[in-house]
Amino acid sequence: GKFLSSGISRVVYEYTLDPTKVVKIETSAGFFQNVLEWEVWQNVRDTRWAKWFAPVHYISDNGSVLIQSRTVPAQKRDIPKQLPDFFTDLKLENFGLLDGRFVAHDYGFNLLLFNGLTRGRMKSFSEKEWT
Repeated sequence: GKFLSSGISRVVYEYTLDPTKVVKIETSAGFFQNVLEWEVWQNVRDTRWAKWFAPVHYISDNGSVLIQSRTVPAQKRDIPKQLPDFFTDLKLENFGLLDGRFVAHDYGFNLLLFNGLTRGRMKSFSEKEWT
């Protein structure tokens, strides 16, 4: 599908078979962001935290290809007053709107592995913390 974005280790395309989803392809060895997003989604999907994440629908056997729900770009005005404290990479381009909800769509870097879901708290972030 159509090229949408790229980052340090991945490129993102519209999923031609279903434009409500995106395909993320790992381009650099050793980052494993697709695998991390898959693992995070597997752990949050049935919890109260799921509403903060764009769902992941598929990952290839080797982790190089991931299919995720597609979001609409978020604007500064969309940022909620509070977010879960495990989000650490506060770049607006890492978030989007899904069915009108502010969600993370790039969550390969976060503190879930260290803090876990049971210690997660809502936290206010100052505008200075957003890059």
